[in-house]
Amino acid sequence: MKRLTAAIALALSAMPVVIHADDWIGRIAGNAYITQLSIPGAHDAGTGYGFTGFYGTIAGPSMALTQDLTIEGMWDCGVRAFDLRPAMSSGELQIFHGVCQTKLSFASAINRLCDLLDAHPSEFAVVLMRHETDGDSNNSGWAGEVSHILSNSRYSAHLVPFRPDMTVESARGKIILMTRDAFDTPAAAQISGWSHSQEFENQQRGSITCGGATASLYVQDFYDCTASDGAALKTQAITRMLDYSSTLHLPSAPNGRWVINHTSGYTKSASSDGNRNLAAVANKAMIDYLSSSSNTPGPTGIVLMDFAGADKSGSYDVKGLELTSSLVNHNFRYQMRTAGPDDTILEPTPSTETIDYWHTFTTPLREYRSVAVTDNGALVGNSNHSDRLNHWKLTERTDGTFDIINRSTGAYINPKSANSNDQLHTSAIPPMTGWKIEPADTDGYYVIYSGKDVQLHQTESGYDYKIFNWGNWGTPDKSDAGCQFEIRVVDSNPSDAVMRPYMTDAVTTYWHTISAPQRENRIMTLGDDMMLNGDSEASGPKSQWMMTTRPDGDVNIINRHTKAYIDPKSSYNSQMRTTASEPSAGWKLDTTGSDNLYVIYSGSSTQLNQTMEVFNYQIFNWGNSGGAPETNDSGCLFHIHMVDSEPTSSNFTDIITEPYDSSTIYDIQGRRLQRATAPGIYIIGGKKHFIRP
Repeated sequence: MKRLTAAIALALSAMPVVIHADDWIGRIAGNAYITQLSIPGAHDAGTGYGFTGFYGTIAGPSMALTQDLTIEGMWDCGVRAFDLRPAMSSGELQIFHGVCQTKLSFASAINRLCDLLDAHPSEFAVVLMRHETDGDSNNSGWAGEVSHILSNSRYSAHLVPFRPDMTVESARGKIILMTRDAFDTPAAAQISGWSHSQEFENQQRGSITCGGATASLYVQDFYDCTASDGAALKTQAITRMLDYSSTLHLPSAPNGRWVINHTSGYTKSASSDGNRNLAAVANKAMIDYLSSSSNTPGPTGIVLMDFAGADKSGSYDVKGLELTSSLVNHNFRYQMRTAGPDDTILEPTPSTETIDYWHTFTTPLREYRSVAVTDNGALVGNSNHSDRLNHWKLTERTDGTFDIINRSTGAYINPKSANSNDQLHTSAIPPMTGWKIEPADTDGYYVIYSGKDVQLHQTESGYDYKIFNWGNWGTPDKSDAGCQFEIRVVDSNPSDAVMRPYMTDAVTTYWHTISAPQRENRIMTLGDDMMLNGDSEASGPKSQWMMTTRPDGDVNIINRHTKAYIDPKSSYNSQMRTTASEPSAGWKLDTTGSDNLYVIYSGSSTQLNQTMEVFNYQIFNWGNSGGAPETNDSGCLFHIHMVDSEPTSSNFTDIITEPYDSSTIYDIQGRRLQRATAPGIYIIGGKKHFIRP
């Protein structure tokens, strides 16, 4: 699974800040039930396009606005569920909110989702529909027009028939369509028993039916919060549904039960500011619930919110982006129920020279706590499984045991750091002894121990969930609930050994990719116009670069396809270019101390920067503020990954084994020579040659 990455788009202060989330559903096991997910959704998702028509123009912005972003904007933030309310207008289906018509048509909304799914085939979208009868006086042609539009071959190909026990894999690249009003489309699921009550007892009576299969549905959509205690009652309703949904991943919970939990609604009046005012309270309430250590993580189901993806709307702190991000991250804090064998690796996988495998060590028999390291190096069982403090790699020692190394701190779990029944700690250097990992009594679980007197053990709440040395009296305890760990590979990446620049020398040429992991992992690529761009995928030699050391210690960066050099003399805030000849100045590659990230700069006025979509992902000269490189901007941080190597001689026209005389000899720095005597690279007759040692 890839960790969540983001690219931040700057906007005017009056506009929301948008985070472009990666394909987060793609990181979830394909056999996980969809009911196990926490899915951010947008209530009345079409209002971000603005309004039209008589009532829409007059009242839409002040009375009916629930979203500030478009479908695409919300998708980029991680939203995957969309509430669409079509009604007839002039013979066509338009998206409405009440009597206010938006500028988005129903066909356009479905088409946009199809485009997004084609571009992100690991994802799926949930569409929740109802006939907005206030918009067309309950037009009898509504059902027929919906069916007609959805019969379009492209749209129908993207619809997946609903099943109560749908898995993530069965829905990838598809739309799950649910409707509160009937129409004739076989894949559409019919919802009944929708509830607007604040009482949990009345929210349990829903159902979803498709093709003879019916699922139980719990719905919290208490939206009229205009009473003096309305916001408080809404918060109670949200929390009560979360208390229930958070148990649905437990083995004892019923399977195939769907949950829809709304934070949307209004206070004051049915108005845009009323929507904003409640969002500021309700969205925050759910954020607080999800982040509270006193609440056991579990599924939220589909959460429909107002102002999804926007933290600010008007003068209100609606926290829609924070809630969306919280829900996305929440999926990786609990163990989901699955339909069969998991498609993730559930066994210890040692790191190799080229790949680091990162694991979580969790205790399914003890609240699914995950081993983590604290600020002082002590080990605890954490309820959040996605934090880097919970990630560990295994490196094999010469005696066949393992070192266990933390991803965030680089520290080792030290077997000698605790006596029996005391808290274990990490150490900055490799410990004197390693760890053994063997199967536990429960199939699929492992015990982790060292020597004859040390064993990892997850304690309970009475010991603040500390990781103790259980002791093993010569034989590891394979039956105690706190000693049995599920070891799951949650991420992998090129190891430190290849995530750094290698300088080409007279013997070996090293080729690298240069990518911006915090800018959609764009890969620096040479365009046909000899300019630099960040591409979504590598383009062979056009995306590969070698580094050679200059006499002053700086570096030349040379493209494999053209042998052209990146030219530091490109203008400030303009696209970087290459040059066929060696430039007068070189580049510096400085580490940032974080995740093998480098800044690449030259002199006092040039620094490489991966721009965003608004600049067509071109590589710009960012400038570097008088010689100090920018180390905080996400576009200035690069992974330099060695992907290939070859004998240096294969890059040159000729191999020479003896000193060479010519009137046109230049060294690699462009200095004219009378004679080439030392081993190395020379330009002879306009071509590169290599004199072998």
